[in-house]
Amino acid sequence: MSIGFGQVVIDSRRADEIAAFWSALLDRPVNDGANQFFAMIPASDDRSFPALMFLAVPEPRQAKNRMHLDLVATDLPAEVERAVALGATKVAEFDEYGTRWTTLTDPEGNVFDIGVGQSPEEPADTSHPVRSGNPLTSPEPALKGPTAAPAI
Repeated sequence: MSIGFGQVVIDSRRADEIAAFWSALLDRPVNDGANQFFAMIPASDDRSFPALMFLAVPEPRQAKNRMHLDLVATDLPAEVERAVALGATKVAEFDEYGTRWTTLTDPEGNVFDIGVGQSPEEPADTSHPVRSGNPLTSPEPALKGPTAAPAI
C-alpha cells in the first residue's frame, strides 16, 4: 500500500474569497465553480506546486496554526509588500538558522511565511537564539536574546 499527497486544505469563513487572495498571491488560478463553501487552486501540471483546497467552516482560527505554508521568494521585501497590499497582515520578521522569513496572516487570520534562504556557499549562522514562543499567541517575546521580536 502507498500513500500520496492530495492537497493542502485551508479552513475559511468564505472559501471563494480566501481562494481569491491565495490565487492572487501565488499567481495560480482558482478552478471554475468556486463558491462560498468550496474552492480549489489546482496543482501544477508537473505537481511541483500542490493543490490548495478551501473549505468553509463556521468558526474562525482560535490559536496558533499547527501547520502553515512556507513560501519562498527571491525578493523577500517586495513579496511581503505585495502580500500586504493583497490583504495579508505582517506579523513578524525573523533571521534564524541561516534563513530570513516574514510571518504573515491571510485575510482570515491563517498564518503563513514568506522566506528566502542563504546561498549554499554561505554557512548557516547558528548563533541566533532558539524560538521559544509564538508571536501570535505567546505573552512573552517570540525570541530570547538580542534579536527578540515583540509579542503580537
